[in-house]
Amino acid sequence: MGIKHTFIASRDGLDKYHNQGLPKEECFKTAEITPLKAIRANCLECANYSTNDVKECEIWYCPLYPFRSGKSGRKSNLSENQKKEIVNRFKKARELKNQL
Repeated sequence: MGIKHTFIASRDGLDKYHNQGLPKEECFKTAEITPLKAIRANCLECANYSTNDVKECEIWYCPLYPFRSGKSGRKSNLSENQKKEIVNRFKKARELKNQL
């Protein structure tokens, strides 16, 4: 399953489109990419195309935050005990939150 994503063909693509009046097709490209790559592209656009800013992103409440590196964000290599510990930690945190 792919997602159509339009992106700037080059760093000066936007300037070419707005200032020089070139056709949109020359300044922008459309490609079919995976959902994770689409998220990565969105994060890069949000961070002004700086990979360092994407790595150091502090907007932890963004729904795309766990996926910003282009990986799923899931820890599938956890043992059963580790998974149970995480579940228990979340239960305790929920209980403490409800007590407030």
